Amino acid sequence: MPPHSRVAHATLKELPFLFDIPGIALTVCALVCLVLVLEDGGVTKPWNSNYCIGLLIGFSLIVILLIVLEWKQGEGAMIVPRIIKRRTVLVLALFNLTAQGSGFARIYNLPIYFQAAQGQSPSESGIRTLPTVLTTSIFSFAGSLAIGKVGYYQPFLMLGSMFVTIGSAMIYTLEPNSGSGKYIGYQVLASIGSGLIIQLNVIVAQAISKRVDMSVTVGSVLFFQFIGGTVGVAASTNIMNNVLISSLPADGRISASDVLSAGSTGLAKMFPNPADLKIVVSAYMKGLKAAWIWSIALAGVSFLVSLAAERKSQIKKLQDSSERVGSAQ
Repeated sequence: MPPHSRVAHATLKELPFLFDIPGIALTVCALVCLVLVLEDGGVTKPWNSNYCIGLLIGFSLIVILLIVLEWKQGEGAMIVPRIIKRRTVLVLALFNLTAQGSGFARIYNLPIYFQAAQGQSPSESGIRTLPTVLTTSIFSFAGSLAIGKVGYYQPFLMLGSMFVTIGSAMIYTLEPNSGSGKYIGYQVLASIGSGLIIQLNVIVAQAISKRVDMSVTVGSVLFFQFIGGTVGVAASTNIMNNVLISSLPADGRISASDVLSAGSTGLAKMFPNPADLKIVVSAYMKGLKAAWIWSIALAGVSFLVSLAAERKSQIKKLQDSSERVGSAQ
């Protein structure tokens, strides 16, 4: 076992202090507050209700407390300040936050599009998202090999985020009657970018780290990936539901609660009248397009973040790191 992979020697009493339990607890509490308000805000609870305001205030205070706690704990923190302050690590963390937030939100909404807008079953919608899975897998492997040959990682960040942004923008143009050529081609375009960057952050984080800092550095980058995916999907769902509800007729003949309870797979059964179903599908498309704008915006921000990455060759380190990641796959 390599030295950097060995567990620190500690007694049973000392073992809990090796983990940042207060930091983990505060992170979970902050995410619970944010996800709850994004789940209910504007959907089941008004944004100006005590419930939503209280959760937003609670989230803000917990985040401030978490930042102070992590800073004070120093080397014992979940996110070590010394490491996160490094330019490359900070860029990778912010890139992961935005790029993965965009990617998870886009992937989450595609089956909803196939089910609600095109009337497909869950199994058929899963089949129709296979281009995303296959393309991401292929270009993830190719990107891991290529970065070890090129030696510069910034072009991969830029190119990947460009493909994701363009692909997400093309997905935004989908309509209920869009053919397979469009929804397959647009998925492939976005997934080329996702594949190029999905392993990149781990490879670079390993390459720039000393052995003793490697696990902490990789963990910090992956932490922001987890946060980005969680918040990206929650915010995307909230945007879609809010726009969906506001797009329904104001006369009340189509209940928002009926639409939400039917889900994307039960619309035809809940609304057998073709005229009502057409209105609901149109409202769903408006909601989906609003959610896709969120994905496009996050992808665009990730491209801007990539411009701040260092432009120096680390070919030997990147070769070793890409080989480690490739063997792990």
